[in-house]
Amino acid sequence: MYLWSSPIEVEFPGKNITIGVAGGVKTTKVVRSSSYSYSTGWSYTYKYITASTSEVNIRSYPGNSFNWLLGYGKYKLELKDWPSLNSTTYDIAYETTQVNFGIGNEWTFDFGMYIGADWLMLGSKLSDSYTATLASGTETTASKAYVETDTSSIGAAGGAAIFRIGFGF
Repeated sequence: MYLWSSPIEVEFPGKNITIGVAGGVKTTKVVRSSSYSYSTGWSYTYKYITASTSEVNIRSYPGNSFNWLLGYGKYKLELKDWPSLNSTTYDIAYETTQVNFGIGNEWTFDFGMYIGADWLMLGSKLSDSYTATLASGTETTASKAYVETDTSSIGAAGGAAIFRIGFGF
């Protein structure tokens, strides 16, 4: 989710513990379809994905730069004009909350800069919701079922090798 939402992180350091918040929202344009014509060349249609991240994290430093992370995260994906059957499109929203666990390192320099790496980040899903709202076309049972297929397969977000750079004051 960090790649899709580009969150900004603010941490409040202590001696052996850091409390931080992270949040971000970003809309990405992706190619929905393309076609080629000899007279006009390539033409594209796009769809938009909006991702948002909100987190509260606590890092514990048992020794030097090594740290354990425990956090709470809320993540949301919104898909506008997502195609279904019979030329219908839907606006889809998926939201999940989860508990995050991670291990990493963070190095702080005397002039305030820090470099951090979360080597492994795991999540355990607490709750989720999925909604599909008709955007255009005529809704049928088949088009609604098509856009809502197997939403239970969406799992908790995690990651590996998440790099951070910043300044502390």
